[in-house]
Amino acid sequence: MSSSASQNNQNQVVTYKGRVLHTQNFSALCASDPELKKIADAFKQFWKTGYHPDMGKDAAFARPKEILNLHVRHTHSDLKDYVPEDSAKDHSGKKSSWDAWKNIASVKVRYTPTSDSFLVYSVNHNRDALVMFFVNADAHNETEKGEFTEAAIAVSYAFFEQTKTQPMPLEEDLFDEKWEE
Repeated sequence: MSSSASQNNQNQVVTYKGRVLHTQNFSALCASDPELKKIADAFKQFWKTGYHPDMGKDAAFARPKEILNLHVRHTHSDLKDYVPEDSAKDHSGKKSSWDAWKNIASVKVRYTPTSDSFLVYSVNHNRDALVMFFVNADAHNETEKGEFTEAAIAVSYAFFEQTKTQPMPLEEDLFDEKWEE
C-alpha cells in the first residue's frame, strides 16, 4: 500500500524529500479557516512520512489526459462524512475503514479509506507538491467539471514554469526509497 507509513529495519519512521507549497488562494483560505489549516497540516505530514490518519487514498486524476500528464493528484480527507456501514456499495468510505486506517499499527487494513472530499495538488520532478484546492463536498462530481480541470491545469502549468521544473512522471513512486532523507 503506497500511502502507509514507511519504516526501516530499526522500526523508525522514514521521512521523504520534497516541499509542500500552497497557492496564494489556498494559503489565504487556511489562514481564515482553522479546520482547513488542520487538513493542510495533515497533508504535510502525509507528504513527509507517507501516512497521516486523516489522509486516505491518494491517486492521480485520470482525465482529461492533460491533467494526467501534469501529475495532478488528490488525497481523500476524513471529514467524518461516512458512507453508512450497511452499504454494500462503498466499503472504503465507511467509518470502520477510517477507524482501521487510524489504527494501522495494530490492525490489518483491508481498504484504504476514501471520502467525497479531496485535497488537490500537483507534483514536480523534485517531489515538491503544490496544494491548489480543497473540495469539501461532492468532490467526485465537482472535480469532473470543466471549470475545475481547467483551473487545475492552469495552476499546474504556472507552478512548473515558476519553479523551472517538470511534472513528476506518473510511473514514479512518490514514496520510493530514492526520495528518503
